[in-house]
Amino acid sequence: MRPGNRALGCACMITATMLALPGGRLQAAPPVSTPTPVPAPSAPEAKKGARDFDFFLGEWKTHNRRLKERLKGSHEWEEFEATDSVIPILDGLGDFDQYKATFHGKKLEGMTLRLFDPATREWSLYWADSRQGVLQTPMVGHFAGGKGEFFDEEEFEGKKIKVRFLWTDMTQNSAHWEQAFSADGGKSWETNWTMDMTRLK
Repeated sequence: MRPGNRALGCACMITATMLALPGGRLQAAPPVSTPTPVPAPSAPEAKKGARDFDFFLGEWKTHNRRLKERLKGSHEWEEFEATDSVIPILDGLGDFDQYKATFHGKKLEGMTLRLFDPATREWSLYWADSRQGVLQTPMVGHFAGGKGEFFDEEEFEGKKIKVRFLWTDMTQNSAHWEQAFSADGGKSWETNWTMDMTRLK
C-alpha cells in the first residue's frame, strides 16, 4: 500500500466486513469458512520406495541364460557372461546401469535407466542396447514382499504380448532377475531370460 492511502484502505476493510441491517445499523458479517488444507506428504513418505534398487548399486558379474526361441515351446538355452556397473542418479530417485557382454561372438552393450515416481511410488525401467540405440517401452511396477514385479505390453513377431520382469533373492552380494512373455493376457508365462548376479565390488 502506498503512503497516503492508509485511511482508504481501512475504510474498505470496514465496509467489506460489515452488513447493513434495517434502520441503517451495521453488523459484522459472518466469517467466511475456508476448507482445511490437506497436508502434503512428508519428504520421507513421498520417497518411500525410492531406495528399492540400492542393493544393486556397484559392480556385478552376471551369468545369463537365454532361451533361443521365444513363445515356440523351445527348451534350448544359451549361456553367457556379462558385467553390470550401476550408479545412483537424481538424488536417489533413480539409477543407471551399463551392461556389457559378448553374445554370439559379438560385443553387446546395454543400459537400463530406472526412475522412481514419488507420486505413484512406482518404478519405470527403460532399456536400450547397441543393436538399436532406442529406449524400449518402460517396464512399470514396484517391490512388495521381497520381490519386484514390472510389466508392459508390446508387440513381438506381429502379436501383442505382455512382458514381465521379476527381481528376487536380493542381498548385498547377489540377486536374481528374469524376463517372461505371455501371449494369453497374463494367464501363463514363459520365462525366456534369467540373470544371476554376483557382486564384484
